[in-house]
Amino acid sequence: MAYDQLSELDTTRSTWNIKVCVTRIWPSISIQATQGRENLKGYNLILLDDNNSHVQAFIYADQWNSMAVNIDEGSIYVISNFYTKEATGSCRPVSSKILINFSPSTTVQKLTEDDFMIQLHKFEFVDLGDLFSIATKCPNDEYHEYSTGSVQISSLPSSKIYLNMDSDSVVAMRYRLEEEGYTFSQQSTGTPQEPVVQKVQNVEEVDWWYNSCSDCEGEVEKVEGKLKCTNCTNKTIAVPEKRYRIVILAEDSSEAYNFILMDRATRRLTGMTTTKMQSEMLKAS
Repeated sequence: MAYDQLSELDTTRSTWNIKVCVTRIWPSISIQATQGRENLKGYNLILLDDNNSHVQAFIYADQWNSMAVNIDEGSIYVISNFYTKEATGSCRPVSSKILINFSPSTTVQKLTEDDFMIQLHKFEFVDLGDLFSIATKCPNDEYHEYSTGSVQISSLPSSKIYLNMDSDSVVAMRYRLEEEGYTFSQQSTGTPQEPVVQKVQNVEEVDWWYNSCSDCEGEVEKVEGKLKCTNCTNKTIAVPEKRYRIVILAEDSSEAYNFILMDRATRRLTGMTTTKMQSEMLKAS
C-alpha cells in the first residue's frame, strides 16, 4: 500500500493516508481563570515516518476517549482522513509547517509488525547561542515575572528527559567526539600495557554519506566553522542528519553506468541508518 509522506502534507485536502511512529504523547491542559481548575483539552502527538520527517498532531479529548484503538508511544500506526492546517507560533515542538488535526472521520490502525525504516525518535538540536535569538521572537510577554539571582531552566508538559539514549543522535555525538580525540574513561583492574605507537601512511576517504538538513534533506555546508543549510536561509544545523549517498558502477558487455543509491533505498537494503552503520563499523574495527 502506498502512503503519503509527512513532508508532502499541505492544506489542500483531508484524504491523507500515512504510516507513522508515535514518538511522543502529552496532554494539553488549560486553566480556567474564573474557577482556578485545570481543563483537559486534548492530547498532542509527534508523528515520525520512514523518511525521517515529523509533524505535530492534536486530538480533542472527546475524540481520544471514543477511539477504538489505544495510541501508545513507540508504536506504528496507519492514520487516514484527517485535517491539516498551517502550524503557527515560534515555540512549536517541531519545525514542520503543518499541524494535523484528528476529526470524527479519522481512522487509526495499529500495526503489529516492526518497521525498521521508521526510527523511534527524531530530535532537532540547536546551538546554545541560537536559543537567545529564539527567545526574542516572542512578541509579547504573557506572564510578567521578575527574578534576581540565578536563572533556571524549567520543564514543560511536553518535556521528556532521556539519559544515555540509544539513538542515532547520541551515536553520532560519540562518533564525532572520538574523531576529535576524546576518549571515554573506563575502570580497569588489569595490568597497564605499554602504549602502541603507529604511523598512518595514508587515509582513503570514502564519501558514502553526507550531512543533511533535517528540514529540506539538502546537503549542509561549513560556513565560518558552523554547519549551515543554504536552502533554508543559512539555518545553523547543530547536529546534522547523516544520509546515504553511494555511487555504484554497473556495466555489461557494451556500456558502463554510474548509479547513485540515496538514503531511502540504501536503508531498505542494509536495514540500518547511516549512523548505525558507522557505529557497527567502529565496533568491527
